[in-house]
Amino acid sequence: MGEDSPLKPIIEGYGRSTGDALTRHATRWFEKRVINMWSAARERVRKSGRVSREPRVEAAIELTKHGASEERPDLREAYENLAARSMTEDEWEHDYEEYARWLSKLQSGDIAILRSINDKTTPTLEERRDGHLRFLEMPDLIKSTGNTMTRDMEVVDRLEANGLLIVRSGVRIHEIGERQPGSWSIPEHVGIHLKYFSVFPNPRGIALIEHIANLKPRDLPDDT
Repeated sequence: MGEDSPLKPIIEGYGRSTGDALTRHATRWFEKRVINMWSAARERVRKSGRVSREPRVEAAIELTKHGASEERPDLREAYENLAARSMTEDEWEHDYEEYARWLSKLQSGDIAILRSINDKTTPTLEERRDGHLRFLEMPDLIKSTGNTMTRDMEVVDRLEANGLLIVRSGVRIHEIGERQPGSWSIPEHVGIHLKYFSVFPNPRGIALIEHIANLKPRDLPDDT
C-alpha cells in the first residue's frame, strides 16, 4: 500500500469520475477493502502453514481490481481464497489473474451450484482409469439445490456462457445434440424437458473450484 505499490493506481482510480469529495471517500473506502482482502489472504496462508511470498504483480492487480469491492459473502470469500493461493510458494505461478476475471462474471450462489455439480460428477477412481465421464441430469441438480427450475436454468446458462460448464442434450445418452446456449428444448419434443439435459464442469470450471477452496493446513497432493 506504499507509494511505490503497483496497486496504488487502482486505488486512486476507483471513483475518479465522481466529485472530489466523493472520490476521496470512495478511495479511502476502496483502500480499506483492499487492505482487508489481502490481510485476510495472508492470515489464511499463515494458518495453512505454507511458505508465503508476495503474489505476482499481474495477479495482485487483477485480484484487487475485481475482488476488493466485492461485498457478497460467498464471492468475497472466493476472492480471498484466490488471493491466499496466489501468495503461496507452491501455487505462485498459477494464472490467478484469469481466475479473477472468471470469478468476476459470476453472481452470488453460482459458486455453490458449480461446486455441487463438480462434487456429483467427480468420477470414481475406476471411472477415471477407464476414461469415463460422469454427468448430472438437470432434474437431479434441481432436486439437490432446492432451487426453482428457472433459477437453476439461469445459473447453468451463465456458467456455460462463462466457459465453466458443459451442457449435453439428447433423448438417449448416445444421441448427443448440439445445444444452443439458453435453449432448453430439443427437436423431438415441444417445450422444456429438462430430463434430456445433463451437465458437468469443464477443466476451467474444475480449476476455478480448486483455487477458490479454503486453504487446508499444508495441503497434500491427491494421490488418486
